[in-house]
Amino acid sequence: MVNFERYLITKFLERNYPVSRVKENMRFKRAIILDDGVYFLNDKNNLNSLIYRFEQILKIVFCFDENLSRTILKEFLNIT
Repeated sequence: MVNFERYLITKFLERNYPVSRVKENMRFKRAIILDDGVYFLNDKNNLNSLIYRFEQILKIVFCFDENLSRTILKEFLNIT
């Protein structure tokens, strides 16, 4: 059952919140664009607020275990 939950969350994140390249200061950077702004993945402050934001979204949409959602989210964002 855990594999199915992992699959659902991963597909939801890939389809609705793709990682894109956004130009900032004459350079392209990896970012995720949400309704309230652009979150750059190389900035720790943006990344922490993005993780919090995604945890809230996943809690509302799926109601799965918070630890499972957090581990899948870290895999999606390539955080070690």
